Amino acid sequence: MFIHKPMTRHFFKLALLCASLAIYIPHVQAQSLRLGFYNVENLFDTINSPDCNDGEFTPSGAKNWTADKYQHKMQLLAEVIRAMECDIIGICEVENESVVEELARLTGYDFVHLDTRDGRGMDQALMFRTERFEVERFSLRGNCRRAFLLVEGTADSIPLKIIVAHLPSKLSNRKVAKGAATELKAVIDSLSTDNCDLVVMGDLNVTPQESIVKNILKFDESKYDTNVMFNPFAKLSRRGEGSIVWNN
Repeated sequence: MFIHKPMTRHFFKLALLCASLAIYIPHVQAQSLRLGFYNVENLFDTINSPDCNDGEFTPSGAKNWTADKYQHKMQLLAEVIRAMECDIIGICEVENESVVEELARLTGYDFVHLDTRDGRGMDQALMFRTERFEVERFSLRGNCRRAFLLVEGTADSIPLKIIVAHLPSKLSNRKVAKGAATELKAVIDSLSTDNCDLVVMGDLNVTPQESIVKNILKFDESKYDTNVMFNPFAKLSRRGEGSIVWNN
């Protein structure tokens, strides 16, 4: 997660890099806002959809993806998300609105979701507590096949914009990954002139120190009091902390 902070007030820009984490964001109200992100990894239903390549996640497919397996995965995800105790949580690798709706129901959140052009049906979504965050509008930004979900609203009556992103993995063409990162940077820059807090969260498929983070997205780990995106996890990563080093 990375934070941006315009000079006019203590706004912030912040971004989440890791597959699962939560962080408190100081706000103008007495109670801080807790944000999180979680890659739920191939959350498919069991129905073969003509709109995406999901055949392996069906009862007759390679994964033997039955209703029992789907419900077991859903219950485990819900347990983790409830334990995170976030006010707002972004998720990625969801097939469609119905799986997000079920996960939100199990965890007590409202949600927003839009279908992307991803061939496997891998979308992003945002789940939130309505008493902490009020959504005004949401849209997809960027021209890449897995476009970025932009959600605009207010938290404690303060304007807040959230981008949920899922960049291509290291297994894909690195040129494609860099192109998607460049598109994400353009979207961030288009919003940076607003007097509004901005949060970028997602699975960027990179570590906090990699070139895409430093040289393309230009996230800054030094401070969050200037008009830049703040990366709060680079120092943690160097200390060997965080979900990306869980099995080291």
